[in-house]
Amino acid sequence: MGLSSKVFPNANDTVEFTGVSGANYANVDDDPVDDGDYNYSLASAIKTDQFTFADPGISGTINSLDFVLRAKTGAANPPNMLTVIWVYDGATWQPYTYDHGNPGTSYTNLSNSWSTNPQTGNPWLPGELDGAASAGHLGFIGYRRSPAGGSGYGYASNLYFQVNFLGSYSKTLTGNKQFSATISRKFHIGKSQAGEECFSGTLTRSRTYSKSLAADFRMQGKVYVLREILYLGVENP
Repeated sequence: MGLSSKVFPNANDTVEFTGVSGANYANVDDDPVDDGDYNYSLASAIKTDQFTFADPGISGTINSLDFVLRAKTGAANPPNMLTVIWVYDGATWQPYTYDHGNPGTSYTNLSNSWSTNPQTGNPWLPGELDGAASAGHLGFIGYRRSPAGGSGYGYASNLYFQVNFLGSYSKTLTGNKQFSATISRKFHIGKSQAGEECFSGTLTRSRTYSKSLAADFRMQGKVYVLREILYLGVENP
């Protein structure tokens, strides 16, 4: 399982909040977060900021899109704050929302996940995250201030999502890795919880090798619990 890098807004599409400075998207794309850089809205009507984003370019099976909206409200008549995504239905961009309610008067990270594509009802596909106006594709991300809770101020200082996915990992061995059937080489398959490399055996063939992974690995009389598979790499003599 892996997470893509944070995917932030990269341009305004339609914005209705007021930016404290510059373009609205640039006020919510800071990493690390900067709460001095934000957008705000005060109105009796629903107000929305809608942004484009860059294709995260992942491959594999997507478990969910995990969103974080960092927001707060004013003390008087606090509104609800919502995360919004827009997915193309073949004719128009349809908004889908997650209502976080009233986050309070201090900035709070508001999290939610879409485990399936709300337009198709199926798991997300990597190709649906490219922003294209094609059925089932995610085109925009944003947030909304709803007067359902009250008509006071709503603030947003950060917005991003990450792709939670199962992917494959490969590494090409470079350099002089040739060896004969009579010479063996150690290979690393992971690190222990203490951060030490674990060796599961040796290579004795020059072309191909495969081995099933067990729950623990033994080296020099010690037992190491596998924390993560890092790489398959052959050592030089």
